[in-house]
Amino acid sequence: MQAEYFNCQDISFFSQAQNQLDVMIQNLNSAELQDAEHGDIERYIQQEGFELLRLLLQGHLGKKANNEPHLTSVTSADGVELTHVRHHTKRKMSSLFGDVTVHRKSYSKQTHAAHFPMDEQLNLADD
Repeated sequence: MQAEYFNCQDISFFSQAQNQLDVMIQNLNSAELQDAEHGDIERYIQQEGFELLRLLLQGHLGKKANNEPHLTSVTSADGVELTHVRHHTKRKMSSLFGDVTVHRKSYSKQTHAAHFPMDEQLNLADD
């Protein structure tokens, strides 16, 4: 394997956004949009551009979730050590660009509420 491949960042989390951009460019090059009025083109770019932005945010959150460290325990606000870890919990998040899904780890203990370090890091309100 060549050395330059070792320095490549994993951008697979952004593949849906890349596909969206490719489709937008393809449509902007189409005969249909070439003959469209500027208002129609602006509306197309605005609508599909917001989807592109939403997909970029979703990709960022996906990469962040993938890199979330696995902790053996976390301490709750009331000082209880939470040792049970659930992977792949998720919640919806409304953003400026539309709804996205936040995947994160959950830490809990019987009779104690779960704690989500990713939610705290992203400054999300309680579920």
